[in-house]
Amino acid sequence: MRSGQKVAVSLLVSVLIFSAIAVAAFAGLFSVVEARFYQPLVVKTLEQRLQTVAEKQSEYSTTDKTGALFAETPALRGIRIIDTNGRSVHYSSFDSDIKLRAKNQISYKNYPDFQDIPFAVLACANSRNAEDTSKILFDQEKNRVIYAYPFYDVATA
Repeated sequence: MRSGQKVAVSLLVSVLIFSAIAVAAFAGLFSVVEARFYQPLVVKTLEQRLQTVAEKQSEYSTTDKTGALFAETPALRGIRIIDTNGRSVHYSSFDSDIKLRAKNQISYKNYPDFQDIPFAVLACANSRNAEDTSKILFDQEKNRVIYAYPFYDVATA
């Protein structure tokens, strides 16, 4: 086949493909393709965004509850959640307890590094009965009252 024939065949095939796409567009075929393939992808993306917003709202609500506790209890200095191992800090409202703060993560120092009350004094009995496990301690050296309560998350409940 000569070069001129190749160009003519290529042009003919291009015109036929363009015509087929134009006919499909006017016939509404692209609406079917959009409804079956494109829209589910868009809906999935929106659902993922909504899930992220819901998680952030839940996180904000929890923070808001902590803020409300501080607002309702003016003498409250802070909250610290320590693992039963006496070493790991899972949450603290004290800025001095923060080891590293990243965009979506906070890392806390280990409790023994605080040079505070020994964990053995704070540790509560491993029982679900709050009357048996909670402690109220008076720290005369720092002029404070410490309330120690066991905390159980959903996984251990």
